[in-house]
Amino acid sequence: MHLSKSRFTAGLRCHRYLWWLVHEPNAPELTGDEVRQARMRAGQLVGVEAHKSFPGGAIVATDHRDFSGRVAETQRLLALGVPAVFEASFFLDGLFVAVDVLQRTGDHNALIEVKSSTQPKPEHVADIAYQAYVVRRAGVSVERVALMHLNPEYRHPGRGSLFVQSDSSEKVHEFLPSVPSHIDTQFQMLRGPVPNVATGPHCHTPYLCPFFARCQEPLPRHHVTTLHGIGPKKAAALLGRGYTTIADLPAGEPLSTVAARQRRAVEAGQIVIEPGLPQALSALARPVAVLDFETVQSAIPVFDGCRPYEQVPALFSCHVINADNTLTHHEYLAEGPADPRSALAAALLAACRGVKAVATYNASFEKSVLRHLADCVPEYAPALTAIEASVVDVLPLVRDYVYHPDFNGSFSLKAVVPALVPSMRDLASAVNNGELASIHLTRLLLESDAVASDERTRLRESLLRYCAHDTLGVVRVIEVLETLACLRGASGPSRMDVPPPLKFVEECGGGTPPVARPDVPQVATTDATPRQGRAHQLMAQARVAAQKTRRKFRMKIPRYWARADYEGCCRFAWSDVSIEEAQYLAEQQAFSDGHSPRAVAKTDDDYWDWGYGDARLVREPILEDLHDDAGQLTAVVTRNRYGARILNAASAMFVDVDLSDNASEDDVQGAIAKANDWARDVPGWNWRVYRTYAGLRMLATHELFAPTDPSCWEAFERVGADTNYTRLCMAHECFRARLTPKPWRCGTTRPPARWPFANSDEERDFGHWSAGYEAASREKATCQLLTVGTGDVHPSLLALARKIHEGADFGRNRNASAWYKRP
Repeated sequence: MHLSKSRFTAGLRCHRYLWWLVHEPNAPELTGDEVRQARMRAGQLVGVEAHKSFPGGAIVATDHRDFSGRVAETQRLLALGVPAVFEASFFLDGLFVAVDVLQRTGDHNALIEVKSSTQPKPEHVADIAYQAYVVRRAGVSVERVALMHLNPEYRHPGRGSLFVQSDSSEKVHEFLPSVPSHIDTQFQMLRGPVPNVATGPHCHTPYLCPFFARCQEPLPRHHVTTLHGIGPKKAAALLGRGYTTIADLPAGEPLSTVAARQRRAVEAGQIVIEPGLPQALSALARPVAVLDFETVQSAIPVFDGCRPYEQVPALFSCHVINADNTLTHHEYLAEGPADPRSALAAALLAACRGVKAVATYNASFEKSVLRHLADCVPEYAPALTAIEASVVDVLPLVRDYVYHPDFNGSFSLKAVVPALVPSMRDLASAVNNGELASIHLTRLLLESDAVASDERTRLRESLLRYCAHDTLGVVRVIEVLETLACLRGASGPSRMDVPPPLKFVEECGGGTPPVARPDVPQVATTDATPRQGRAHQLMAQARVAAQKTRRKFRMKIPRYWARADYEGCCRFAWSDVSIEEAQYLAEQQAFSDGHSPRAVAKTDDDYWDWGYGDARLVREPILEDLHDDAGQLTAVVTRNRYGARILNAASAMFVDVDLSDNASEDDVQGAIAKANDWARDVPGWNWRVYRTYAGLRMLATHELFAPTDPSCWEAFERVGADTNYTRLCMAHECFRARLTPKPWRCGTTRPPARWPFANSDEERDFGHWSAGYEAASREKATCQLLTVGTGDVHPSLLALARKIHEGADFGRNRNASAWYKRP
């Protein structure tokens, strides 16, 4: 058991940390930390470069585990009188040290510690003092101690000195007397069991301890340390006063604006939406580019004009939200060790051509990169400067206007995206943070000779996926913000079959909140100020238009459906406003149910079992809107769960009458007689009657009917309408008629997947199936016209029957005499 300079400084920081370093040198926290290993490699490269500043120096090249061999080689080099010994090694009484540079100048020795930082740091003093103490005890005089670090003013290539030296003799001299007692204390501690040390600021300073997870006990949800912006002193004070969680805080506790909003959200278990969100979102005019850079940071600069650790962009992802809200993705990743900046700038300008704004998350970084590019690639400087001027930071749009209880006091993208967009929480790639991305970029571009070909391919894919994941996450956050702005501007969707797990709360001025409705998310709003944000205006206009259409059209056929999968839960939601709103609601429900032990973890297979008698809204894509001569929407054609086309009519009353499989002609005529009896009892009533595979279909042609009209249901009962069909019409406030055969009745199978599709493979498979089904059903009609009645016929209904139901379907003539027969 021995101490080294790294172990000694670790012990000064925390005895528990040192104990694990010594007794568990192969702990997974040490061997699996890529960031820690990359820092060590960077330090080694800087050390090798520093040796060039000492001509004639010699290195102790003996194996680092052979202490005695290293000591002997050091003594040999000192005896030879070399001007500098690199890695000069000394070992006595369990104390080992390898001095970066032991320089001989005349009769004096200087101990020089080389650091890869760009400035001296307080923790460097103890490091150098320990070395000076051991070297002097070994009998080598040390007259001067210095810190040699990278020069932040150096510019590649060769503009200035790469290193500067800072004399540390005075500070080291002050610390030296305490070194022996620290050594004795550490050895005594190491001879015992693992010590108990409370967590504190030392766990994070100067960097996060690799063993922090071992020491950190699980904290209760919404611990006071998660308050936004709270410092360690205030957190300790609150804990000292007995306040453990945010809910424990007294009402009058002074908090920042953001922390106070966090407290309201946590106490209510609700998302808080501030009044100014719609106006703030108006800055994101479409088309808007969502941009993210990843950079190479080399301790020793390799590109012209660069300083040590200067961030050089080598990768970007750019998702453009177009004017029609479709997405276009652009990306660039440099190849090889050549300077990537000019090519990247050209690719970036092409990606951002025509956009009105550039959205980033925490914009200071992207702005600094854009300024760097403008300085280094002057031919693109005006365009790059214009892009910088158009940057809109999404972070303050979240921080200043929205709080979700799952943010846990953080507004980092890693906290915001999983809370607002639960479906993206499991999409992380092998690269999962910016520092690691930079390390992998450096390996890929500047150390490619040492990376195997398959590893380079893996790194490229992982880096591109990571960067694209970040920009897509920001896109989804923007979509959710716009949905929240819309929900804030109104009372929410007119219907919500799949409510979000959290209510939406708005913090506002005075006034009276609206009356709560059970079918919409509860939005407490008392703000009477006008909302003129672009996102609110567009989405509110869409909602008003949908509501007006619903009032005229009355059918409950959702325009948009979305699917979300989380922890084995498959959930669907609909919206009449936008696909983004539907997606948000589905994701919230999947995330909520995925964490609920009481929720049924349904998969998509469960949803195939929905029957038409469930009285739930059926999940069908709209294929076509049908209008009358005045332009009024009168019907839509959808595709049902087994792939057939369905006519959904607002006011054309279709009735389905099922007969038994062995029904005779007398049974058919008996059913027709029931319809005729009803027509005789109701003056002016007229039926158009069709024979279907399993019974009869009737169309009342003399008048338009509202599906909720009591006379409709009376007629349904008198003519013996199918019960499930009646429930379906009632639930959707429309009349339905299938236009194409069931697939198994025309020689094909059920579709392989159900819309909305889980992935592109399902969509492709459905497309292949659909082509076969359409071909098989092309010459088959679903019904055969039997009688047309003798009463009056409403002109719009006759046109609908002839155009859609009897002769042509989407322009393809069907032979009504070739309707399918029972085998």
